[in-house]
Amino acid sequence: MKKTIALSLLATLFSLNAVAHSAWFATQQDKLAIIYGHGAENNAYKPAQVKELVAYAKGERMTVQRKDHADFVSVVPEKAEVLGAVFYNGFWTKLKNGKWEQKPRAEIKGEVEFTTESTKYAVTLLDHHAKPKAVGYPLEIVPEQNPLHMHEGDSVTVQVLWQGKPLAGAKVTNDYINLGKDAYKETDKDGKVTLQIRNEGLNVFEVGHKGEHADKAKADRFSISATYSFVLAHHEH
Repeated sequence: MKKTIALSLLATLFSLNAVAHSAWFATQQDKLAIIYGHGAENNAYKPAQVKELVAYAKGERMTVQRKDHADFVSVVPEKAEVLGAVFYNGFWTKLKNGKWEQKPRAEIKGEVEFTTESTKYAVTLLDHHAKPKAVGYPLEIVPEQNPLHMHEGDSVTVQVLWQGKPLAGAKVTNDYINLGKDAYKETDKDGKVTLQIRNEGLNVFEVGHKGEHADKAKADRFSISATYSFVLAHHEH
């Protein structure tokens, strides 16, 4: 009985976290990988969940090599200055009995409390010479300056865009991996907020956005997150 309850709680927590998770770029096993998790978690996932990879160099779109592993996706950046990825987490339905099912609302037989469609967008900056600009995702974080020229403790102003327009009141964190929910700062009327760079190594900015779903037969709401990651690799001389 205790084992059954424990498994039920674990399934519920996994379902909740699956919606709350984000995706970002970071090095894993000496590979530049798309990481999926919540905070410090690094979870396995199906490579098919990475629906798109884009790369830019000198402002022009270029092709990069994608490698699908057993439980994650990596990319060979070559000369890319900026990389972007779309991570699709699908539909999650919560039933009134408290259980979760990974299906659209129309495919559920029990009484539904709500259904969410979840998508994650990730962008990483790789080159000091690149000028940060919007990639074109529905939700994005765009720094006003290239943060690779900065150091731990410096501040950078970023703008959050929703459908290409400034998103006011969006909550952004400057360190998604290490900080809790209370570390988020809200964007102003222009969708801007100034963040302090916390790490001399990997930095992951993150923002989330939720709203009413356009197709109520599939879901009640959508849940989207966006990350912007970069690695400061300054050396002492």
